[in-house]
Amino acid sequence: PLSCCANIITHIIDDEKLYSSTVVNEGKTTLVNDLIVEIIPFLRDLLNVEEMIFSTLSFLSMILERNSAFVQYYKKEKVYDKIFSLMKDANYCFKLNIIKILIRITESGYTSFDDLIKMNFIEKINSLIVNVDFQDKSIYIELVVELFYDLMMKINDEKKNYTKNINPKEFTLFLKKIEKISVNFKLCIK
Repeated sequence: PLSCCANIITHIIDDEKLYSSTVVNEGKTTLVNDLIVEIIPFLRDLLNVEEMIFSTLSFLSMILERNSAFVQYYKKEKVYDKIFSLMKDANYCFKLNIIKILIRITESGYTSFDDLIKMNFIEKINSLIVNVDFQDKSIYIELVVELFYDLMMKINDEKKNYTKNINPKEFTLFLKKIEKISVNFKLCIK
């Protein structure tokens, strides 16, 4: 049932005549958005069912790939918390989907750098990446590089905000956040 639902929604989201992530007022697009918002809590609950984790992570990743606006609903429905709890014991395939979701969270305009800090995002990324032994690392490394690139873009955007109105105290706090990321990145590439 989940793969059937995922296939239908993927088909709808991929068909520009039926869905546009930029045209919110179009009736068909609104209907699909409402449908996705309604199924997100159901998908979160499916992450508790061992046999459904891979399909569910793939589906959650696909939704964010098509429209990053759903990041805010993942946060509201505590999908992040469930995904983060899966990270420690996840196998290779699960981790690839988790990294894809983390990339979408990071690059989304709905997630600020401060949001990432509040979620302990950096530490969670670090726990996912450090001390992992993968047979074929090429896909994994590509995704990790993309994740860190998106993180650096968030840092750059944040830096622009600080340079407009430089407050020495706030800028010092910002530099501490960057130092934290730098240390974790060094650990990840060892």
